Amino acid sequence: MKQSSLIFIGSADFGKVSLDRIVIEGHAVTGVITEVNDPCAQYAKKKGIPTIQLAERHRKIDGSLKEKVMKFINRREPDFLAMCVWEKQMPPELVKQYAEANPDELEKMGVEIVEGNDGNVSLEETSSDEEE
Repeated sequence: MKQSSLIFIGSADFGKVSLDRIVIEGHAVTGVITEVNDPCAQYAKKKGIPTIQLAERHRKIDGSLKEKVMKFINRREPDFLAMCVWEKQMPPELVKQYAEANPDELEKMGVEIVEGNDGNVSLEETSSDEEE
């Protein structure tokens, strides 16, 4: 059976802790997308994980940058994307593609895909109609 692979997308110390945990748990991280000179970039380099370093996390990924990111992801054919607070910067169709490909995982996590009026896609906790 093929081991599941993922691309990690995140930054800062919080992202590094998350990335480290994913690696420690034995998941196959085939790529990292992060900021320039970020702790995640440094960690990935130390572990020999291919990385794209983007100049600004808060900038929407579109145009030629979107093409570069999509090529990086598609070349690695990941089963999952692990995003730490980057879903608003990533192309909405990419977030939706990977979220919709794993509906059982979404249900286990108690989240659903939500499309905003601005075209962004995010994962949000499913609401419970039951009063506690």
